Amino acid sequence: PDLGEVTGVVTFDGEPLADASIAFTQDGFRPSVGHTNSEGQYELIYIRDVKGAAVGTHVVRIKQFGRQGRIPARFDSDSELTGEVKPGENVINFDLRSEP
Repeated sequence: PDLGEVTGVVTFDGEPLADASIAFTQDGFRPSVGHTNSEGQYELIYIRDVKGAAVGTHVVRIKQFGRQGRIPARFDSDSELTGEVKPGENVINFDLRSEP
């Protein structure tokens, strides 16, 4: 598929969200996944060494390792998050809040 490169920063209540997985999913395509570093920065991988995500609108799910319950379901299993991937380079940041 046509891919766009995707990078960004995830914060939770104003602080970088470290050690989290982020998945962009779109019907008909494999999900693209990334992991945040200590600064909350991520880069999506489509498959093996291929960076990016399929062009189009994705549902985005964010989960933090080893901290069950910290990330509300509205960002994970019942995600309200979306991301629009365009051809070329995309910077998509997420500023998550514990309170709606």
